Amino acid sequence: MLARLSAAVWVAALALVARDVRTVPRLEPVGPRVRKRLPSVTAIVPARDEGRDVERTLALLVAQDHPRLQVVAVDDCSSDGTLAAMRRVEGVEVVEGVAPPEGWLGKPWACAQGLERAHGEWLLFLDADMRLAPQAVSAALDFAIGRGGGGATVFPRLETGGAAERIVMPVAGVLMQTAIIPSWAARSRRLDIAIGVGGFLLLERKAYERLGGHAAVRGEIVEDLALARLVKRGGGLVEWASSDGLVSLRMYQGWGELWRGWRKNAAHAWPLPVVASAAAALGLAVLAFWPWAAAARMRPAGLLGVVAQVLAVALSRRGSDIPARYALTAPLGVAFLLAVGTAALWDRARGRPASWRGRRIEGARA
Repeated sequence: MLARLSAAVWVAALALVARDVRTVPRLEPVGPRVRKRLPSVTAIVPARDEGRDVERTLALLVAQDHPRLQVVAVDDCSSDGTLAAMRRVEGVEVVEGVAPPEGWLGKPWACAQGLERAHGEWLLFLDADMRLAPQAVSAALDFAIGRGGGGATVFPRLETGGAAERIVMPVAGVLMQTAIIPSWAARSRRLDIAIGVGGFLLLERKAYERLGGHAAVRGEIVEDLALARLVKRGGGLVEWASSDGLVSLRMYQGWGELWRGWRKNAAHAWPLPVVASAAAALGLAVLAFWPWAAAARMRPAGLLGVVAQVLAVALSRRGSDIPARYALTAPLGVAFLLAVGTAALWDRARGRPASWRGRRIEGARA
């Protein structure tokens, strides 16, 4: 019974991932005539202890082909060389941020401080470790305007540097696509689910301000999804597209960063009680590992479940530099994410705040 159930779930997951591969649009560079009539954009880059990446990201922003692009970088009380790195890039307006007031988390507050300098008709909230081709901003803006929803977000090409990321990230991608923020649910007007990639989130300024901006999501750890939900509640839709190589990202580097990053997010990923979240995690473990156990006994349902699982993970890694063979390591990726989730649930049960880059995230909302 469990073998058949898990196989059915993985076949459904494979169908959802395959549908996304076929239907998610891709960014396309635009020509000079289109660029001339595009509205102005302010890119706001909040950064805390991002000295490793921020200078390169800002230099790529300044080199964009969009003719009316303002770049604002906000140092979120960094303890490394982030502020100095920002100041080394000509053409960037640098804001030396102050600590967030009560009720605000660091990233929303940094974005709000950057907004005070912004004069663009559109706002691009960009993480400090994104890599942009020169056509990225104009292509995303043309896509957003063409869709008419008031905003757009871009799935970056995922870059990796070792086995840790290659094992974990495709499995996380399948979970996001099928269980947490599936695209069919994000398009449904009846569901309060929306897609927003915080690393590259483009919003029409008038709509953003009408909906309350970052002040409306000031206590959200996953503020990108919260902003996208806010747009949806206001009658718009943050459209999404594959970057087609115009935007890329190395999200985490090594097991340590993977553990800390996913633990922070997992603590507030689902607004379920701890017991219900633990039950969901147990269900995921059964669905992930049971097909392999059944396949080892040569049961047809188990073999079908393993094949569907491997194919779903293999498809999810498209748009990355992860070799296809890492789809076979899906159980290891699930085991890691379950361990992270267990640690995060234990944090919630004890009332322990999440933390990131040396800052405790007090009073955060899911």
